Amino acid sequence: MAEVPGRVVALEVKEGEWVERGAVIARLDGELLRLQLEAAQVQVGGLEKDHARYTILAKADAVQAVQLEKTDVALEAGRIQRDNLNEQLRRTTIVAPFSGQVVQLLVEVGTVLAPSMPVAQLTDHRALELVLLVTASDRGRFRIGDALTVATSGARNLVGTVSSVGDRGDGAHNFAVRIALASSTDDAIRPGMSASVQAPRKGEVPGAVIPANALIGSTLQPEVYVVQDGIAKRRTIVTTATSGGLVAVAEGLKPGEIVVTSGFISLADGMPVRYR
Repeated sequence: MAEVPGRVVALEVKEGEWVERGAVIARLDGELLRLQLEAAQVQVGGLEKDHARYTILAKADAVQAVQLEKTDVALEAGRIQRDNLNEQLRRTTIVAPFSGQVVQLLVEVGTVLAPSMPVAQLTDHRALELVLLVTASDRGRFRIGDALTVATSGARNLVGTVSSVGDRGDGAHNFAVRIALASSTDDAIRPGMSASVQAPRKGEVPGAVIPANALIGSTLQPEVYVVQDGIAKRRTIVTTATSGGLVAVAEGLKPGEIVVTSGFISLADGMPVRYR
């Protein structure tokens, strides 16, 4: 997004290209600002010399103190103007606010921009968020930290975690529930896709999310070792979805319980364990 007005003189990226945060997206014509900055620097230099001269003369009572005060004010105003122009010139270089892929360039060389005009559209599929609009009656079914199953239009289930629940409804009296999705490295989910959420029933305690390598047993009857008072206890669980190395557990575990993720070869039910 442009922060200062200007004409685009260069585009440094192409559509489809991945850019890191701070990478240059476009450059605006800053020649007029550079000339104004040079003039401001000359003015500040002259005022600094006047200030030094009047300081010496004021000590010798050769000039009135008010003359020195006026020079102080003019010098401070000149420095502010110089710094302001320097900042405007810096903003003629438009950079990426975050790392992501350039989905679309919204300008071309020669386009005249006004402040707040968009320049390019970026997206980062590594950190996606699902926004769900729910009614006031359904709002209470979601709590921050809940693990939910998200089904995408690609028919693949992912694990999502509720990151926020809106406190104020929109014009249609719906509330926004934001769900952070596990990182996806394939095309299972991308920005703009539709998705559905299996919301928890009222009064239902949200399940836990554990690493996939904590599972033992078969896929039909998954089990885990839970550590209680330093003792490993084998427990059968019910899972709902797996994504990004994580497994959502619907039954058999509570959030906060400790599960074993390695060392299963020498582990048996009821054995004492130490963990770190």
